[in-house]
Amino acid sequence: MDTHAQFTAAFLMASVACIGSAAGQSTAPVQERKPSFIMTISLKEKTVRPGSQVFVNVDLTNTSDREAQIYITRSGKTPYTFQVLDGTGKAAPLTRQGRAILNGQSVVKDEKGNLRMMVGTGGAVPVAPGGTLHDMVIVTEYDLSQPGEYTIRLQRTDPATKLIVTSNTVTLIVAN
Repeated sequence: MDTHAQFTAAFLMASVACIGSAAGQSTAPVQERKPSFIMTISLKEKTVRPGSQVFVNVDLTNTSDREAQIYITRSGKTPYTFQVLDGTGKAAPLTRQGRAILNGQSVVKDEKGNLRMMVGTGGAVPVAPGGTLHDMVIVTEYDLSQPGEYTIRLQRTDPATKLIVTSNTVTLIVAN
């Protein structure tokens, strides 16, 4: 955010606070919104060979007091956003599919030149309060063909609260 936008936002917040106080309204703290679920990930295999598929187990636990509808995919683009960093903290290189997703494309050519649709199919699954939905995704957006240590973290939007939910971070070793 640029300096002008920061100043404008600060001015508006201060103005609202002054108007609220002047009108005799309390300045009680606003209740913090929380996502309706938490997300915990683990790796199917912590060490893989270069170029192997990397499977990430995802547990989505409903932390709300009502049933949650959590969307999972059966094929195509997932509702998860991946963050994959190499051992130096730099983003791992993207695959063709990763570059296509980043550019908002829905079709990509695979390594053999075949066109692949990246439209996801799936549906919402009801999860009771305190219940956990198990999901699994494959890291396809990042090129993990080089040996080394990588960290992986996922994010997705909670449709009930519109908040971003971030998982824990796991470490993957790519070894010859």
